Amino acid sequence: MTIASPDVLQKSDIGGVEVGIHSEDVRDTYRALRDRAASHDPDATILGVRVEELDVNPLVVGPDGVCPLICG
Repeated sequence: MTIASPDVLQKSDIGGVEVGIHSEDVRDTYRALRDRAASHDPDATILGVRVEELDVNPLVVGPDGVCPLICG
């Protein structure tokens, strides 16, 4: 989950990103993200949150093209 706000550019810097959320924690996580964004900038427009599946095989784009990122 990531806070959706055009006024918060660096979402991870304010704690606006959470991963590995269990379904029973969605509501509390949503509220926590919203509260963190509001604490960072009380005048920020909060559109909600983005929910995406975590990509376990991310790619890195380098100067020579796309290379798989090796995690381990």
